[in-house]
Amino acid sequence: MIRVERNGETVAGLDLQKGKQMGDDHITWAAGRQRIASGFNGLATPSFDKERGKAIVEVSDMASMGSGRGEMDDSYEGFFSLLWNKVVAQIEQ
Repeated sequence: MIRVERNGETVAGLDLQKGKQMGDDHITWAAGRQRIASGFNGLATPSFDKERGKAIVEVSDMASMGSGRGEMDDSYEGFFSLLWNKVVAQIEQ
């Protein structure tokens, strides 16, 4: 759990979990000021892309895709930037 406070009030939050209902090979997250009970709004699956010769993260970010579900392959750096940007966006609201 990551929380950012301003003047004693939570202004940003990000909960990360490995496994849970999606299996041990997945990372789920919930972004928001308040904890989402058992839900999540993003899913990532780390893997190794043999063709490119590097580790990748397949990301489904339900919050950014509106009502649809989008898939993309990205580097670990891109994945962590995505999460960081979610925190920053909440702070800037």
